[in-house]
Amino acid sequence: LADGEAKALFAFSQFRLLAAENRWSEAIPALERAASFDPHSDYLQLSLAKALLHQDEADRSIAILEKLLITQPENVETLELLGDLLSYRKQHEPAIAHYRKALVLEPGNEMLQMRLAMALGRLQLNDEAIEVLETLVAKHPEAKLAHLSLARFYQEVDQFEKAAATYRALLLQNSAHQQAVIEYGKLLEHQQLYAEAYQVYRTGISVNPRAVAVREQLALLYLKQNRLLEASEQFQAIQQQLPEDQQVLERLGLIYLELGDWSQAETVFTDLRRLDADNDENRYYLGLALIGQKKASAALEVMAPIRETSSFFAE
Repeated sequence: LADGEAKALFAFSQFRLLAAENRWSEAIPALERAASFDPHSDYLQLSLAKALLHQDEADRSIAILEKLLITQPENVETLELLGDLLSYRKQHEPAIAHYRKALVLEPGNEMLQMRLAMALGRLQLNDEAIEVLETLVAKHPEAKLAHLSLARFYQEVDQFEKAAATYRALLLQNSAHQQAVIEYGKLLEHQQLYAEAYQVYRTGISVNPRAVAVREQLALLYLKQNRLLEASEQFQAIQQQLPEDQQVLERLGLIYLELGDWSQAETVFTDLRRLDADNDENRYYLGLALIGQKKASAALEVMAPIRETSSFFAE
């Protein structure tokens, strides 16, 4: 360890081992030692800027990156990381400037284009964000996240037909893309194109029967149109996958009450009481299910403990 480079390598090796064990309070000083032994290493400085983020030392990280750009103005990784940090701090204009510089150096970088579009969107520069994403999608039609983001920006500027076309293009590539199915369906609902929305959700479920989020959205649309039996079928399918999801059980139980299916409602709210025994809402609805079956004494026993402070007490 007589020369600086050997000392730097030794300290950097210590850093790597400590960082692998998430011992950042020890790892960062080791990396700082490495950088002090080899002060001209841009790689060590960039590594230190990244490592400091594990200790929430963003100020120091930004200072290191800005200093690096003085000597290495064309370092794409430095420009990108500095843009990310500034964007996280809601300093979107300087972040955009760094992203643009990086893209001049790497015009085909998909993630940089996405970051630039998101930063533009945060400043409500939606037309510019759309232009960036349209270019990205044209060059990389397989870029799923770019399609989603572009469709969302189209909706922001009320270009609903373009948004719908973008969702369709994405679903042509990947018909099982849950987020695209849900967002496209919601767009159609917003335009009151309910038949088309039903078709989108049903197609999504046929491709992926375990798509819980799509089933839930379909069930909610059925509820919106008072199609209770069809809604209950979807919630039942969800319950089979998520047997202890209390929100799903509650919605299913309320549907059974609305349909006058007292026995099924009793089963559901009994399950809910097992999951949350002290919940006054569950007691109340279980009581209603028992009253519907003319089990008055059992209903009294269930409902009697409802607290006076509960919103269900007057009922």
